[in-house]
Amino acid sequence: MAQQYGAPGQYVQPAPGQPQQPMYTTPPPQVHHTSPAPVPQPSYAPHPAPQVGAAGPVEWSNSFWDCCSPSELCCMAYWCPCVVFGKNVHRLKEPSLATYSPVNLHCVGWCALAHCGFFWILQMLQRSDVRAKYNLAGSGLGDCCRPYCCACCELIQEEKELVLRGNSSSQQAAGYQKPEGGMNYAPQPGH
Repeated sequence: MAQQYGAPGQYVQPAPGQPQQPMYTTPPPQVHHTSPAPVPQPSYAPHPAPQVGAAGPVEWSNSFWDCCSPSELCCMAYWCPCVVFGKNVHRLKEPSLATYSPVNLHCVGWCALAHCGFFWILQMLQRSDVRAKYNLAGSGLGDCCRPYCCACCELIQEEKELVLRGNSSSQQAAGYQKPEGGMNYAPQPGH
């Protein structure tokens, strides 16, 4: 059956025997023959390392594998990791540890999850909080893998970072301290 075409946008009467629905013609598509635009190619160059400073994340002050010193912290993280974890949680909130107790809710929670093998979840969340607070380099995947693979090393690295950052932030918060006895200057000779 032959179709009837009229001028673009013109009403065309259906052929006899066809349903009585009005048909409107549409103009044929216009084809432009041009050269294709260049498609940007993905770059497979390695990403640059995070910049140290205010513009981007800063590196951790101690390596993840620098976990054998100080020896007291190493032993505590190996034999009583729940205590180190509880201390880290408390130190993140209150660097002075004024109200810290070795046996606390975080320590007990860590122990409870350790019996099921899920202690690393709490450490993962804590590490993420530390990274966010101090703008430290890393990722969510790293936050998950580090405590899962070596919980002691993760606890030690976090403890060292919190001690370092806690001390520096408390010194910065103190600001200028007026010298005792006021400011005294010796008189200049000849004046």
